[in-house]
Amino acid sequence: MKNKSLVLFISLLTYASCNSNKEVLTVDINFSNISNGAFSDYYSLEQMIPLETTDSSVFDCDYVDEYIFSDNKIYVGVDESKDIKVFNTQGKYLHAINRSGNGPQEYGPEYRSLCLVDSSLLVRNYNAEMIYYDLKGNFIRKLKQPLSVWSNQVGVLPDGNLIANQELNGLTAYTHDSVLSKTPYYSVQIYSSQGKLLKNLLERPKFSTNLYIAGRGKGGYYDGNKFWLAPYVDNHIYAYQSKDTSLYPLFRIKIAGASFESDLNLLKNPKTARKFVNRIGSYDLVAVTKNYLLVNLIGNEKNRYVGLIEKKTGKTELFNKNNNQDRVNRISMNEIVPSNLYGKIIVQIGYAQLTDKEGKLKESPFIKELSKYIHINEDMNPVLCIYKEK
Repeated sequence: MKNKSLVLFISLLTYASCNSNKEVLTVDINFSNISNGAFSDYYSLEQMIPLETTDSSVFDCDYVDEYIFSDNKIYVGVDESKDIKVFNTQGKYLHAINRSGNGPQEYGPEYRSLCLVDSSLLVRNYNAEMIYYDLKGNFIRKLKQPLSVWSNQVGVLPDGNLIANQELNGLTAYTHDSVLSKTPYYSVQIYSSQGKLLKNLLERPKFSTNLYIAGRGKGGYYDGNKFWLAPYVDNHIYAYQSKDTSLYPLFRIKIAGASFESDLNLLKNPKTARKFVNRIGSYDLVAVTKNYLLVNLIGNEKNRYVGLIEKKTGKTELFNKNNNQDRVNRISMNEIVPSNLYGKIIVQIGYAQLTDKEGKLKESPFIKELSKYIHINEDMNPVLCIYKEK
């Protein structure tokens, strides 16, 4: 399963599912207005963590579910993995937590997602179960969720409740249409920390299909104040409201050149639904910091962009993703990855970002300094670059 985390992308179905007095700001996106600015105009490098590469520690960074920082350690959750890699905050490999197997305290051959709940690791497996372990990997408890086979990831809300999504692949949505016709389909479900279903949110039309696009996402992003998320098949960015366990829309995304009607027609027909993957106007929320939201956007089949949305005004600056650079350190910022470092952005840097087309190291002070500490090669674990707002 590729790029799965609670993937946060939408088409252009317009609706709001909750009542709120909050003003909904319109974010106007026009792909003809591309900025000459860069990521480094707004963010600066705070820390660099090269993750040690050994035979035991190496992992496929393309499928990282989340980097969890806790107890002066970094826990790496990798989709479809048997274990959880553990590093210290300088990047030295410590050990792995492996509870794979079919026993009552195990999560099966591999796990599906990983998050931190208080001081416990919550592992989501392929049997719709949630298993809690302490930070040493000792079993705490296992909860059976009343979720369907369509459920995907679980995230942690500021009030301690859990948020889960319901995910459909484009073709299976039609293959299993009888399932959808019997029960309502919701994109989001709220659970207590004990696994009790509290509320279904954002009911979807039965023809809706959730297809993967470029990028990765998660259940949502907490900035120390609000918990933000952009659900599937929607054109709103929401915030979670603890007092009534609801979502209220804060931003409405309006993209020039995107056609709501043509998207609907594509989705209704299984033969054309796949074309929706690269439709103009698809986007996913990838990071939230104190003053900004970052989204990946698809302009067309070839062009990808990064949008920086100002929280207070909805004003947006667009960067061409290929040119989205930390110009100070001369490195690409394309691989923004999920973490639990509130208000910070983690960029994952690998061999491809450090070398040119001929495989030679690029010229930059950052790479020159990095090469003093690690051997840069194709099999290396990623380097984590932590950024903060200026």
